Amino acid sequence: MTRSVVIRTDRVFLRRSRARTVPPMSSLLIRRAHTTDSRELNRLAALDSSDPLQGDILLARADGELRAALSLSDGRVVADPFARTAQIVRTLRTWTS
Repeated sequence: MTRSVVIRTDRVFLRRSRARTVPPMSSLLIRRAHTTDSRELNRLAALDSSDPLQGDILLARADGELRAALSLSDGRVVADPFARTAQIVRTLRTWTS
């Protein structure tokens, strides 16, 4: 007895991958602010609807873009509200402790 196999080509079933995908990691650069960074800092403060930071400031850049800044004198933070910055701010706070 032989069996025949019929392959249906009129229907295609697409399955969603059940595995969670992890977004690629960004490069994070943390450094002290220079006078040349004042324009970007003012822009970031305006995006965050807060006053610009004063004094010594620590910057965090993700993939080259300024995402957050922390004032070393009073601990105030300004961050980009259109990007995920919670982990970046935690990292900045860790650097200061």
